[in-house]
Amino acid sequence: MKKTNKITTFTFVGFIAIFFLLLIVMPKSEFSEMENRNLAQMPKFTFERLFNGKFTSEFEEYVTDQFAFRDTWVGMKYFFEKALLKTENNGIYFGKDGYLMTKFVKPDESRLNINYGAVEKLSDSLDIPVKFSLIPMSSYVHADKLPSNANPYNQQILLDRAAQMDEYFDLSQTLLAHKDEYIYYRTDPHW
Repeated sequence: MKKTNKITTFTFVGFIAIFFLLLIVMPKSEFSEMENRNLAQMPKFTFERLFNGKFTSEFEEYVTDQFAFRDTWVGMKYFFEKALLKTENNGIYFGKDGYLMTKFVKPDESRLNINYGAVEKLSDSLDIPVKFSLIPMSSYVHADKLPSNANPYNQQILLDRAAQMDEYFDLSQTLLAHKDEYIYYRTDPHW
């Protein structure tokens, strides 16, 4: 084996060994503040789960979520994507003024019908008034912060459809009237 091949092989194996050891010894996180989601935990091992593929699938998620210095890597990825002038990554828009906004995609029509029907059924079955509201995402209220090439599904279509129901209570206009206030987290789609 050539000397350069040996160096490459040892470097590669060393890299894998170091990160495997870090996976074992570093403390595990349960929640990612940066991504606002729960992280995968070590899956339960059984031979049945191993052979049907569930263990390996869940273990892959675990390794991905618990990778050493994960937040640093995620932050670097965001930095380089911004440097490359990307405006979207994995359904998240890089908006103006540092806003991160979830791309709103057209919802499944059959699921909408089921959900609207469930509200009407609940309202019909109770002797008290039932109201619901659809809260628009930050990409609707702060449309002026979207990148110029952004093309999310028009949330107004859903709001107009919901407004035809007696049970609907519209909050979208209130949110639009207060859009200059800090009602949505700048880096999170929650209000």
